[in-house]
Amino acid sequence: GLAVIFLLRLVIYSTGYTQVQIGGAAVSKRLRLLLGDKLKKIPLARFTQGQVGQYVNTMTSDVGSYEKILTHSSGNIIKNAALSAVLVGFVCTVWLPAGLILLAVVALLIPDLWLSFRVVKVYGVAKNKVSAETVSGIVEYIDGIQMFRAYNIPIGFGYNIISWGSVPLIMVLAAGPWAAGTLSGVDYLMLSMLPILLTKLTASIAIDLFEWKHLMVSKRNIENLIQEPEEAGEGAPFAPERHDITFRDVWFSY
Repeated sequence: GLAVIFLLRLVIYSTGYTQVQIGGAAVSKRLRLLLGDKLKKIPLARFTQGQVGQYVNTMTSDVGSYEKILTHSSGNIIKNAALSAVLVGFVCTVWLPAGLILLAVVALLIPDLWLSFRVVKVYGVAKNKVSAETVSGIVEYIDGIQMFRAYNIPIGFGYNIISWGSVPLIMVLAAGPWAAGTLSGVDYLMLSMLPILLTKLTASIAIDLFEWKHLMVSKRNIENLIQEPEEAGEGAPFAPERHDITFRDVWFSY
């Protein structure tokens, strides 16, 4: 029975992961082609130093962030959230006080994410502006995901202390029922280990949601580029029927 469940999970996960990767790559390809065509239609007067950096940053970093969210973070958020809900529900059936403690840990994730989102709102635009200026000066861009994780360290550190504190708290509280014989040794062992798994799941959810929020900054930059004014009077695109190269009145000598 377990082998069948494992094989079924493997097939579903492999198929879903492959389809998500293919879909994300297709969206990224169409988006890059659309932005490339758009850049050819923007008037030269718009290509100032700051604008060039913003254009390049949007074509590289922002589109890359968009693709990463579609192919990785979204699926991880759904998977970890579902697993966390099942874990808390199972612990509640084993010993209700432990389940309530874990439920409180998950609930504290909401204010942690709220503070993290405010950090993105405050520093996301500033980071993007600095990145665009850097692109203009040295023709390279800064990858922002790791930088945003660094922004989240002070906020996530406090939540991690509270989250990991649930592990010894449940062990101490469950020791009484275990000693009294109302809680079996196997259940006590599970109650001691499952909070560790939940802390790792909530940490992953926080990081993935933080990156997903960063998508809003990249999405706004992509939309701004798409809405850039186009050069007036542009005719039909140049599309010759043949691409032969013909030399006329040309002499080569050595």
